[in-house]
Amino acid sequence: MPTEPPQTTTLPTPVPMVARFGFTSERVFDSETLFFHQGQLFMISKEREPGRTELYRLPLDQPGGERPLERITTLAPELMLIADGAVSPDGRRLALVCRHFAAIYDLPPGPDLEPLGQARPRLHRFELFKIEGCDWEDDQHLIMIGEDRQLYRLRVD
Repeated sequence: MPTEPPQTTTLPTPVPMVARFGFTSERVFDSETLFFHQGQLFMISKEREPGRTELYRLPLDQPGGERPLERITTLAPELMLIADGAVSPDGRRLALVCRHFAAIYDLPPGPDLEPLGQARPRLHRFELFKIEGCDWEDDQHLIMIGEDRQLYRLRVD
């Protein structure tokens, strides 16, 4: 007689909380992705105003309760519906992916990302099933995962 595998119960795993505080902003509609750059945490957000994608810094180093988001700049208008983003291992590029393209920004030297507002990213267009996430494999290859459960490797020169 075949035996059934034992039933297991998965209990929630406690996750240590680093800090608990809210971020406030009247304009932010939906956060799209977070990334670290030179020790600072940044967020890409859709805005309540249609057609705007903004870059914010989240001040983790301030003590106390709620903290205002620090708006850095508005990104290129074609960057709507961002699914994910990642900084390359060498810290020199930011990839933002959505359904039909990857936008690659060359990051300016230093911690100031305000120049990204004037920069136009290099767009790598594709026709893939909805892309949901990305990360850099190395400094030349972006790995993306689609809603179709496939991994895609994009070479970005």
